[in-house]
Amino acid sequence: MDNLKQELPLSLQQALKGQLTSGESIVISLPGSFGEGFAVSDRRAFVIRECESGLSSDCNVFSYPLAKVTGAQAVTATSGGFIELALSDPLPDPEQARVYFPSYELNKFKSAADYLAGAKDSAPEMSVETPSAGVAMVTTEGTCPKCGAAMEKNAAFCGQCGVRVRVICAECSSASPVGSRFCVNCGRPMQEFSAECARCGARVLRWMGYCPECGSVQRQSCIACGAQVVDSWKYCVGCGRLLGSNRLDPQAARAAQSRLQALHDADEERSQQTESAPVESVTSAPATTAEDFNKRGLEFFEAGDNSGAIREFRAAVQMEPQNPSYRCNLAVALDEDDQDEAAFEEYTRTLELDPKDLTALLSLGYLYSENSDQENARSAWNKVIQISPDGAEAQEARENLRHLDQL
Repeated sequence: MDNLKQELPLSLQQALKGQLTSGESIVISLPGSFGEGFAVSDRRAFVIRECESGLSSDCNVFSYPLAKVTGAQAVTATSGGFIELALSDPLPDPEQARVYFPSYELNKFKSAADYLAGAKDSAPEMSVETPSAGVAMVTTEGTCPKCGAAMEKNAAFCGQCGVRVRVICAECSSASPVGSRFCVNCGRPMQEFSAECARCGARVLRWMGYCPECGSVQRQSCIACGAQVVDSWKYCVGCGRLLGSNRLDPQAARAAQSRLQALHDADEERSQQTESAPVESVTSAPATTAEDFNKRGLEFFEAGDNSGAIREFRAAVQMEPQNPSYRCNLAVALDEDDQDEAAFEEYTRTLELDPKDLTALLSLGYLYSENSDQENARSAWNKVIQISPDGAEAQEARENLRHLDQL
């Protein structure tokens, strides 16, 4: 083994030394051709290569845990040869597991390959944390479990192979150890951010709304203000609106429709088309329950089809006439369709069933105001403030009252 431990060029030595972890010792080090080197420790195999640019003294170091090395082969060629590692996880670029050498060094590299063939069965298992979906297991030695490269203490990704090794908080984007119940940076209950597109697997960042590779939607957003939201949130942090409700939010729906129309207008301008952009169709499964009809009504309303929404909401109300949510949704759809008398009747019925229905009170105020009944509008909006003084609806009601005072 002594003839297999030779001095590497200084730049390769320094690069190798920077990769070693506490207690790790080198058993093989062989210089190759073209500024390359091959090394084996009691834990890993290394391929070390000077950077192609002559302006930098840095080296690329590719390291692989011995447990993932299934063998090695020294291959001869006309002017020399190369040693290539066989790995349990194949690499996209075989050159990262290959070191070239001059022909007169063939026997040494064959001996190194033979050593690896025997060492793989006795390779120590690296201790790891419990893995999370899509996250590689983190070694306690501070190295990447995939390529064995040394890593910074709080790194989320390996700088050598790009594998993710820690979970990322969906709220603040900081990295925490696998299995954390709370984010180590913001202290919020851990909601894991997936850094891979569910459709194509491409790497995505937290702020990306769409995948840069396949264009699929990546993040939920608030229908009212468009801000990105997290599954665990009850309210949008951007505008304070209730999230995930089966109730219509008129202002939120109008804001969403406005954003959709802006996108359609931009598409039309780019393509220089004169026809109106088509309204998205609703393709839900046939409705059989009141909840199904209500859900379809929401989809029609958000797609800008008021007639379809009214039809579905009416069906839901017929099946469950005592449900204030379904009646309020029907009232909002009728209101948006300029059927004021029918809308007023449904708002009134909603408030008989639930006197604290904020959406009904807020919308009824608008209906009164549009029909020049400012006194009843003021009364409805004041009730909103009394019921939920700190909510988004109360903030909207205060703005409306201030506007009335200026008239």
